[in-house]
Amino acid sequence: MHTKSFHGVKHSLTKNEMVILKSIALGLDCDTIRLLVEISEYQYQTLCKNIFSKLQVGNSYAAVQYAFKNGLLNQKEYNSEKIKGIILEFVTSLEINDLFIMGLEDPDLKLEKESNSFLAKHLYRVQKLSSKFYEFRLVHDNQINETDSPNYIRINNFGQRKTGWLTYSPIKVRMNSIGKLEYINEINQFNKMSFWFIKPA
Repeated sequence: MHTKSFHGVKHSLTKNEMVILKSIALGLDCDTIRLLVEISEYQYQTLCKNIFSKLQVGNSYAAVQYAFKNGLLNQKEYNSEKIKGIILEFVTSLEINDLFIMGLEDPDLKLEKESNSFLAKHLYRVQKLSSKFYEFRLVHDNQINETDSPNYIRINNFGQRKTGWLTYSPIKVRMNSIGKLEYINEINQFNKMSFWFIKPA
């Protein structure tokens, strides 16, 4: 029988523990979660043990079910099949010269309401891709060999440290027929998921 109230549990979970719990609820595997939050296997196992202890459950499945039942997580927001499809589409869609808005704090920013000068400071293109990193460069920067920030950004993982995806939160955009930027909706869903489900509050 649980002796700790829901509000007490929510308050006692650390930011990293909440990240782990949310990621498990999303259906992400251990290796993917460790990549997202940039931790070792030992650190991951320690965080999981802490979560299980605080929720008074014995495994990941029970932890997620407890979180849904007690309102710690909103089950409607964690449709794993939909999320997995979004992630797969995102990962396989990146190409050289794709455009991304980067470094915004608000994932719901209305592009049409922002000035060209503001957007120019945040509009990047994919310069280089590999299995281990993504390189981005401001669209107006032609110095392709320079690696100074903010003109050049290299992302090495999906975490939130200096070179992490969640640090820059790239949102894919395109130029429409009248020369205005617009979001690519399917890919934008992935980034909103990163903001609201994985990134700590």
